[in-house]
Amino acid sequence: MHFTYTINVADPSTPYHSLVALLAEDNRQYDIILSNIAATSDRMLKVDFSTPFREDTFRIITRLKPYSSSLSLFSCFNPFTWDVWAAIFAVMIYSSIIIYIFEYYNRDVENNQSKLKTILIGICNGLTSILIMNGDLRLTTTSSRLTILGLYALGIILEDKTSYWLPRYSMILGSFSEPPTYVIHFLDSHLTFLQSFQICSLFGRVRIHGYTLPPLKFYSVYNYSTNSPLAIEFINSKTTISLSDIKSLISDVQLAGNALFNVEKKGGDILLIRQEPNNESLFIKIMREHRSYKNWFLESYNLFEQDKWKQLEQNLYIRLIETTDKTSIIPRQEFVSTADHIINRWLNETVEDFPFVVLVCGEKDMGKSTFIRYLTNRALDHINSKYNLTYFDCDIGQCEFSIGGCLSYVNLDSPLLGPPCSHIKSNSKPDRLLYYGLVSPQTSPVRYLQYVNKLRQLWNIDQKNENQKRSMILINTMGWGTGKYIIE
Repeated sequence: MHFTYTINVADPSTPYHSLVALLAEDNRQYDIILSNIAATSDRMLKVDFSTPFREDTFRIITRLKPYSSSLSLFSCFNPFTWDVWAAIFAVMIYSSIIIYIFEYYNRDVENNQSKLKTILIGICNGLTSILIMNGDLRLTTTSSRLTILGLYALGIILEDKTSYWLPRYSMILGSFSEPPTYVIHFLDSHLTFLQSFQICSLFGRVRIHGYTLPPLKFYSVYNYSTNSPLAIEFINSKTTISLSDIKSLISDVQLAGNALFNVEKKGGDILLIRQEPNNESLFIKIMREHRSYKNWFLESYNLFEQDKWKQLEQNLYIRLIETTDKTSIIPRQEFVSTADHIINRWLNETVEDFPFVVLVCGEKDMGKSTFIRYLTNRALDHINSKYNLTYFDCDIGQCEFSIGGCLSYVNLDSPLLGPPCSHIKSNSKPDRLLYYGLVSPQTSPVRYLQYVNKLRQLWNIDQKNENQKRSMILINTMGWGTGKYIIE
């Protein structure tokens, strides 16, 4: 590197502000310091930071409005109820005794441990396993290890049941029946729910994956756990809704007035969340009606201290989760700016005789389908008697509106708020469909391109029989970027 350098290891007790001072201009003793120092605004005024190499994910979560204004000595035992805590301690003590018996009376190895030490080993292993911690004490018998494995699984179940997230500002104002619907005052920037559900924005200040929800209308969202869920995004809007309009959807008059009062006072929007109709499979319906198994669905054991968000999950089977770029789909700024640029060109440059064509191509797992769904939803805000939107589904391996192995096109007028399996249910059937028979064009690329050309010819024929509009055609392609017939 053409210069000499010296590396010094700092004392572990050296505070971070001292490290920054050693690098500052007025008292520089070193040229580079390597450490996990947080890049705060004060420190950035004194020294330059490199690109962050690690994001600290530690968080402290507190309730905005606690259950009680005064904390007691036993507040640490929330969120479990007392009977659940009693069961946990009983399981831990019983398991510790079992571990002690297995370990102390083990005849396969020489046992030089005292009874007291063996008891302590059992207690420590039982406790650390339920808390999902790594115990440092070695167990010698297979039976003890299986017991610890069972306790560890119990700890995972308990952690999953208690680690639910609460929004910072949004709150549930109440609920009403027929059908069961929860009324949420939406004040955060994003909210994300798991499971399929229907949502209504009373004031039209909500956007889901690019689509702005019109006020006073329910839309189905399909956030299955097998796919990345879509986040509900708040947008600024000055739409006003009368109390009579709100009462048309909220049957409880007092709740309707409370909803309007909260929006006028604090802003935000009012969301109505309810289950997707006919969401249960035929198998679940049969199980619910079966005389031997219907009791499985009638048990209601209160595991938690209940709040309204947890009641929503248990009553509607819709779970609120934290909204991050790792847990849900939040459109990146590149998505937003690119989609806006494309739509502006479509609205300003397109004529009736020549459609505006957008071809989305790229390697596998690059986000093509996610982007084209976002672009579709943004474009639907401009659909009217003058403009229309057509989706050419040429990805035969991951079809959006049909089964695999097909090419199709569909004129869209409703948003895409879920994975491909939900589009078949929530959108109209394709206007034209060609059955290719394979899920990849690799073995017969010429035949695949012939099908694409045939689909284009069918669209031309259909367009001549309809009123001329300024069309935008979105073409979704395969994640296929090598080979002889790559697009030139």
